Amino acid sequence: FEVAVVDTTGAGDVYHGALALALSRGVDDMSEAIEFASAAAALTCTTFGGRNGIPTGEEVRTFLAKRKRAG
Repeated sequence: FEVAVVDTTGAGDVYHGALALALSRGVDDMSEAIEFASAAAALTCTTFGGRNGIPTGEEVRTFLAKRKRAG
């Protein structure tokens, strides 16, 4: 995802955590789980500081919904 990058600290960790979360919550479509994880990692990069930038699940879902409406 194209975002205004401020800091990439923690993006990989957030990606892996979000992927694990999606799969543990029953997302059966791997591409959907990867999309969720990628969006979470991208959003993390928009805020300075790894921990400060971790998005909530709702923030990720809102981000994805806006992109789907726009695209």
